[in-house]
Amino acid sequence: GAWRTTPAGTITAGDWKLLEFFEDGRLELYQLRDDPGETRNIVSANAERAAAMKVFLAESRARGYTRPGAGK
Repeated sequence: GAWRTTPAGTITAGDWKLLEFFEDGRLELYQLRDDPGETRNIVSANAERAAAMKVFLAESRARGYTRPGAGK
């Protein structure tokens, strides 16, 4: 099949990275210090952190901060 990207938003906080996939609302969370290749999605084990990061991502997007360093 044809290769395609999946639209997503991302945010990082320290060593943490959250991805929110726009098509289905799915979340992925990675701890980059221990998993720099982003191979282990740990969102279910860190639901509270993921929820807080998702709120911050949504608020940032609502304010128009959609690129690295925007709003600093």
